[in-house]
Amino acid sequence: ELMAAADRLGLRFPVLMDKDQLVAGVLGLSRVTEAAVVRSSDFVTIYRGAVNENGRDFLAEAVAAVNKGGDPDIFQTQVQMPRLPQISTGDLSYARDIAPILRARCARCHRPRDVAPFALTSYSEVQSRASAIHHQVMSGNMPPWDADPEYGQFADNFALTSMEKRKLIAWLRAGAPRGDGPDPLEPPFDTPPFYGLPESLGEPDAILTIPVQAIKATGIEPYRTLQVRSPNTSD
Repeated sequence: ELMAAADRLGLRFPVLMDKDQLVAGVLGLSRVTEAAVVRSSDFVTIYRGAVNENGRDFLAEAVAAVNKGGDPDIFQTQVQMPRLPQISTGDLSYARDIAPILRARCARCHRPRDVAPFALTSYSEVQSRASAIHHQVMSGNMPPWDADPEYGQFADNFALTSMEKRKLIAWLRAGAPRGDGPDPLEPPFDTPPFYGLPESLGEPDAILTIPVQAIKATGIEPYRTLQVRSPNTSD
């Protein structure tokens, strides 16, 4: 529907489906139909408010001003539309709201001697990596779950829900406050490792191997998609 609407309007630029309202939260958008013009050179919001009102096209004026290298005459206008659901950072608790999300969704890999490059075993570990966590959640890289919920429900899904994403981002942007209460991330970890095979499944019918991989000692390693041939002759 969005693509069809963009085509009808003749849009020739990318359209973002912000279904989790993460970008809306970062930009401070609080109401339905509220617009924001962000200068790409320094990511400063130079206009926020109504698209048009009382015969004046505020959004068009702001875009025209940016194209001319200036700023619009009006920085902000009021939008008389319903509010978007928002997360109040004052209501978020690390012990009650944030750490349980990280433990359930992230710590199955991010724990000592497991597959992730670092372990989330305390608040201090989370705080020291707050910027990286913010980036990975905003970009959709973490947790690594690619199954599309639009095509059904999947077992063993450890992707973040929309509400969990919004809580995490709101808490991180508020400075990742520690607050009171115990730290649910402290070991021991009682969840099974990500790569473990449940004993209830019995012995595997087939074991597939991949070529030996070389991994850099430091730096960022991109994700790899390795192909193997299935021994199954049918679906």
